[in-house]
Amino acid sequence: MLCGYFGLARIFVPESAAKFNSPRRKLNMATWGDPDSPEVHGHFRVRISKSLQFIEDFNKATGKKLTITHLVMKMAADTMVDFPEFTGKIVCGCYVKYDTVDISCLVNLDGGKDLAFFAVTDANNKSLLKFCEEFEEKVESLRHGEGRKMHNKATGITDILPPSISGVLIELTGFISTVLGLDLPMWGIKRHMCGSMTITNVGANGLEIGYAPFPPVIRVPGLLALSSIKDQPIIDNGQIVIDKILTINFTMDHRFGDGTRGTKAMGEMKRRLENPYECLKIE
Repeated sequence: MLCGYFGLARIFVPESAAKFNSPRRKLNMATWGDPDSPEVHGHFRVRISKSLQFIEDFNKATGKKLTITHLVMKMAADTMVDFPEFTGKIVCGCYVKYDTVDISCLVNLDGGKDLAFFAVTDANNKSLLKFCEEFEEKVESLRHGEGRKMHNKATGITDILPPSISGVLIELTGFISTVLGLDLPMWGIKRHMCGSMTITNVGANGLEIGYAPFPPVIRVPGLLALSSIKDQPIIDNGQIVIDKILTINFTMDHRFGDGTRGTKAMGEMKRRLENPYECLKIE
């Protein structure tokens, strides 16, 4: 095999290539292999003033505590209805669409020492009020109720296993629950547990740009990371104005769709967030 390798190199690599292959380049090529990650990264800026006013009006009218995270999750669900290629999973090399649009959210536990997630199922068919109520119920359960008990049960085994074995177990859990679509009741894990998209708010500590990676257990077509909201100058009808800006950073799995469809989906979501009164009702 070694002789065959050098034989192929002699045939297919011209002598002129030697000047491009410095010791540093050879070291780099020996250190890393060919890229195989399907991740695509990008971000878009949203003028969020109208959404902030909508949130204030909603909270006054309902007595609830709607936040920008709630609103982005709901808008994401409503947007994904028109982009069905991003609302499913890959099984044995084939795309399989989910029956419902489910959106999940990452939640900090114990002041950021731990992390958990929950999903709002059939999110696009729920009113904003119902969505908000279910969101708060699940966050409360994860932090202080039954959800926290199940989370501790599911993650407790990682305390006694070495990371190498835990990694295999996490990969297997994601495969069984998402690819095979089976519940794992012994660990409190339900099938398709993260749905079509996962939202995380990374701007709580002032971060403006931050892209989330794909953990194996999540297995979603896309991730949205919300930045902190900043006053920034923008051009409006040829004039420089100051407005509230939210930067949304996205990570997309290229296996689910191309850049054209992905950017169209993000553009539609941006339109909805900038015009919330046209897209949602205050009940």
